Amino acid sequence: MCKGLVMERIRASFSAGGKKRFIYLGDGHADLCSGLKLKEGDFLMPRKNFPLWNDICTNPALIKAEIREWSHGKELECLRGSCSI
Repeated sequence: MCKGLVMERIRASFSAGGKKRFIYLGDGHADLCSGLKLKEGDFLMPRKNFPLWNDICTNPALIKAEIREWSHGKELECLRGSCSI
C-alpha cells in the first residue's frame, strides 16, 4: 500500500476536529510520497544521507512542509526538547 494514500486517510480522519499538524519521519524512497502529501505547517523529517534525504535535496521545492533532517535517535530527542546534551 502506498504510504501517501495512508497519509491522506489519516489526515481525512482528523479533519473533522479542525486543523492538525503532522510530523512524518522517514528514510527511504517509499517515504517521499507521504512527504508530498504534507502541507504547510506540517513537518517532514528525513534521515540525513539516506534515500529520502537525497530525493528531497534533488528537488526541495516539491515539499510544502517544513523539513528538519536528523541522523540518529539522540537528535530526535533534542528536537522534542528532551535531550541531555
